[in-house]
Amino acid sequence: MNLSPGDKARKVSGADSMQAADPGLDKVSDLASGTPAVMRIADVGIDPFVQLFRPAGLALSSVAAGQAIPGSHWGDDEAGLIGCTLYIRDDTPVHSALHEAGHWLLMDADRRANLHTDAGGTAAEEDAVCYLQILLADRIPGMGRSRMLADMDRWGYSFRLGSARRWFVGDAEDAQATLMLHADAIDSAFGTLDYSPVVPID
Repeated sequence: MNLSPGDKARKVSGADSMQAADPGLDKVSDLASGTPAVMRIADVGIDPFVQLFRPAGLALSSVAAGQAIPGSHWGDDEAGLIGCTLYIRDDTPVHSALHEAGHWLLMDADRRANLHTDAGGTAAEEDAVCYLQILLADRIPGMGRSRMLADMDRWGYSFRLGSARRWFVGDAEDAQATLMLHADAIDSAFGTLDYSPVVPID
């Protein structure tokens, strides 16, 4: 996932980019107030992810609080991948879980068999994964596209047009085209997705 600055979509280290974007933003969900900085697994529970990814063959493993997340490329609270298992913790951001799962979904069998920590992939795949995680956000209760796009900005995803929303609705044709190469497999696992770059008006 180490892409050049010229790429249209780039996922960067969550902690560093988040501090740069807003030094006052609390990274941990405030479940009592119901206003988490970004939506996390604890906000929705693990069940929606288990049900979402089971048909595709991706297993979920919940990691205890305070324990390191196996297979996490970014470390800290971000999701991890080893083989056909996605590792998450209660404080793992939803965007991170869907992003890493997206990489797995676009891999062939050989890459999955050797997968440990670094999902790898091309710049085109990275863009397609960003697009896919926005679509899959509609399948997570309380998330949806609008919240996913906002959380991507809060966390520090970098886009040429300056925000995730602007990229998704106006600059993601290549990402959509790459994703459509996998549409049969994706729709087989999830049912027909709405691939259009449309975001509901808040």
